[in-house]
Amino acid sequence: MARSKGRKQRRTGSHASRSRAKQPKKAADPSRVEEIKAAYDEAKGIATDEDMSTIADDPRPEGADLESMWQIVRETREAFRSAKDRYERVANELDGRKSKIAETKASLDERSREIDIRGDELTARLLVLDEREDKVSSRETALTNREVDLRRREVNAEHGFDAERRAMLSEFEASLAERRAESRKTEDEIADLRDAWHEEERTARAGLREHLDAERETFRAELTKERQANEARLADRERTLDDREALVAKERGELESEERRLRLHEEEIEELRADLENRAEQLAAGIREKLEHRIQSLDDQLEQARRDRDTCQLALRRHEEADRKFGQRTPDEVLNEIETLRARNDEFRTQLAERPDAEATARLTELEQERETWHADRVELSRQVSELKRRLAYSDADANEREDQRNVIASLESQRQLLHSAHEQIRSEIDGLVSRNEAKSPFPACTDMDADSAHQLTEPMSDDVGDLEAFVEDLQHRIASDPERPDTLYYTLADVRSFLGGLAMGPLLLLQGISGTGKTSLPMAFARAVGTKADVIEVQAGWRDPQDLVGHYNAFERRFYEKEFLQALYRAGTPRWEDTIRIVLLDEMNLSHPEQYFSDLLSALELPQKDRRLVLMTHPVESAPSLLVKGRELRIPPNVWFVGTANHDETTMDFADKTYDRSHVMEFPHRPEPFHVNEPPRRRPVSFGALQTAFRTAIQRRKQSANEAIKFLDSNIRDQLKSDFDIGWGPRLERQIHRYIPVVVAAGGRVGEATDHILAMRLLRKLRNRHDNRPEHIETLKQRIEESWPGLDKNSPPIRSRDLLRSELRRLGQVEDNDE
Repeated sequence: MARSKGRKQRRTGSHASRSRAKQPKKAADPSRVEEIKAAYDEAKGIATDEDMSTIADDPRPEGADLESMWQIVRETREAFRSAKDRYERVANELDGRKSKIAETKASLDERSREIDIRGDELTARLLVLDEREDKVSSRETALTNREVDLRRREVNAEHGFDAERRAMLSEFEASLAERRAESRKTEDEIADLRDAWHEEERTARAGLREHLDAERETFRAELTKERQANEARLADRERTLDDREALVAKERGELESEERRLRLHEEEIEELRADLENRAEQLAAGIREKLEHRIQSLDDQLEQARRDRDTCQLALRRHEEADRKFGQRTPDEVLNEIETLRARNDEFRTQLAERPDAEATARLTELEQERETWHADRVELSRQVSELKRRLAYSDADANEREDQRNVIASLESQRQLLHSAHEQIRSEIDGLVSRNEAKSPFPACTDMDADSAHQLTEPMSDDVGDLEAFVEDLQHRIASDPERPDTLYYTLADVRSFLGGLAMGPLLLLQGISGTGKTSLPMAFARAVGTKADVIEVQAGWRDPQDLVGHYNAFERRFYEKEFLQALYRAGTPRWEDTIRIVLLDEMNLSHPEQYFSDLLSALELPQKDRRLVLMTHPVESAPSLLVKGRELRIPPNVWFVGTANHDETTMDFADKTYDRSHVMEFPHRPEPFHVNEPPRRRPVSFGALQTAFRTAIQRRKQSANEAIKFLDSNIRDQLKSDFDIGWGPRLERQIHRYIPVVVAAGGRVGEATDHILAMRLLRKLRNRHDNRPEHIETLKQRIEESWPGLDKNSPPIRSRDLLRSELRRLGQVEDNDE
């Protein structure tokens, strides 16, 4: 923009000078002198040494007029503009070459990065081969463990049948002979079955061992071959890298030499530029001094003319006053005097005519104004000259840089050839690796479960839970006498009932409390008490995406990296575990936001059981495990419960309301009360179907208790919670109440106990730490609950709800009398 404006001003100035050339020559005026000075300064800023020598040799006669001087300036400016055009063409050409060099360099850098990535992938491949060898060894260990497990099962079965026979003898003494005959018959059948099983096991073990030996030898041979090939490729790559390093060192030396030469060249240019500026300033100073001398001479003449005019006017007035004073003279004397005065007056008029008139004064004023205008133009032209100097310096630097890079292009071209050959070699290696990966399963861990007989054979289960109250008491003692725990776990019957009711309510449970209260121990001990185990998933603070929990698919390796969570879900759906109670424990669930990494599960758990699926990939894969639907979706087994533990401190996140609304929440006391533990007898694992049957029976038989709780909440609590605290509930909570309260009541609890837990953990929990709570509203709600509670259950007070409201009143500074 500045360059265009400067050219426009120069064209305007040139046109004005041509127009003045047609007029008669006049005396030099200050404005035109300033214009000449500005034009000369502009030309000086872009002049070369040859141009300046031409200007310096140009004659400057002392009395040269402005038009001649303008002609010299115009010729000089044209010469300087030609030089400027040459510089611009060179700069444009160098810009094009620089862009091509930059593109070539970027392409080569990208190719180098690809080679480095390929080297990392080859290293990872070696690690995978080592893992495969370890897997073969682990499978041998698994077979040995399986044999030991089979023997242990036989011993357990024998002990179980002996206990059963003793129980039958004690209960049916009247038919002792008949029972003994049946017992002998049963023992014969067991012996036959055991022999058949042992024979089948020996045959299967021998065949499997032979197969494993052959597969191990094959893996070892393949591993040795691939290691040798990879070592050879790595050696070639190291030699290539050594060559590249030598080439880079050589190029670095050349660049350093060019940099030194460039610095010397820049110093020479600076010296020449300084000399050019000195010569131009000296020439301009001479012209400026002559013009200023002429301006001063004209100003002196103008001032003298003004003084002469004033003197003549004063003399005229004096003569007129003399005429009046000598009016009594004779006419001849007056006439003579008049003639004399006329002669003098004519003389004065002649002199006055020779002095400057009003037109000359106006012209001088006009010249002053033009001088101011030319002074402003001079400032603008000086700024443009400075800009052109700066651009000229940049052009010189770019020209030198592009000239230096010509030598780099040849070396880069040779390097590109080397990289191209390395690229072709790596591409062939990648094609080989991809072809080998196509033969592998994309889900190795899940596919191994399909092939493992330990996950495909079912085991005998207990198909009857019986009375839920007795079942809860049995669970309490089994948890306390857990042989895998060094200490004793004491949980109240109310806590065990609430946990069991939470399992009936839905698949998601949240266990809260301070550290050390047994949040993590309860689900693990419960799983062992019912004859199964819990899969523990340790949540990490950096999880932000469902892939952090489940795993991700690597399209290049065509493999899904299965996290332990995904393996636990798949394991729960295999024939061995599909009828067992499976607990997936998310330890420290709120170290990261569950609404982010657990979002897919939260959405899926809201669907009907038959539609609960976890989408693993956008497209199906071949050779997918048998339990995957459409080759990309995993059905969430109905026998899985997700239990999350949570601490609340500065390192954790708060659960969102939508997470609380979809889960059963429990809080544990600080000090569990110990009790006398009775070690229960051994029993078979409890089946998932038996537990679900017990839940359905309790829900059907005790549904009246759920109706009473819902009626109590609707008639006594709903309106005040909505009006004073803007808290409400919908069909989801009512469905959960219909599942939770009947199971708790059937397990030995009371309606008030179950309702108190729902009210405190699901509704009143939302009052905690709210800034808009008013003490009088909380006090009114507390009194209403206490007054209306006997109508629901007078033998089970609302302990949890009352404690929560009291805690909130204390936070607000409203201390009750009984709290003093």
